Amino acid sequence: MCDCGIFDCFHRYLIHSVLDTSLGILINFGLIRFLEMFGSNRFSAFDSGYYGHPPSAILWLKQLCVWFTVVSLSKLVVIIVVIIDQLGSKSHLETFAEYILIPFRSHAKLQLVVIMLVIPFILNVIMFWVQDNFLKKTFKHATASWITYASLESVAALDLS
Repeated sequence: MCDCGIFDCFHRYLIHSVLDTSLGILINFGLIRFLEMFGSNRFSAFDSGYYGHPPSAILWLKQLCVWFTVVSLSKLVVIIVVIIDQLGSKSHLETFAEYILIPFRSHAKLQLVVIMLVIPFILNVIMFWVQDNFLKKTFKHATASWITYASLESVAALDLS
């Protein structure tokens, strides 16, 4: 349990949720694109969303490990940002959380529902949708030199209906 007042704990949870989904998505996107730009020609695990033809479980597991590393790094950056923000006399993130929660100030139970259920649900839906769109491979964005045009044509020609 949080060693601070209950409303401070609400604020901290809100701050972490918002930062994780906003700053976290940007960091994840940047790291994935960086790895695809500079590493996908050398290592197939850096070419996100392409699992080979036919699909390879080993390649998928390698990409999963890369993704776990990317997400872990983004979470570390979020933690560092929160710690740096709290070093000052007044936390800017705390002020932001207080501002967002003004309509619910006199309703502790409603505030709890909004912070623990509503806001994380909305943010997670957005986060999963955005990350899915930059993780999946489209044929026109195939970046690795080991992906041949012929293999992409054969995958595109499959009738999956």
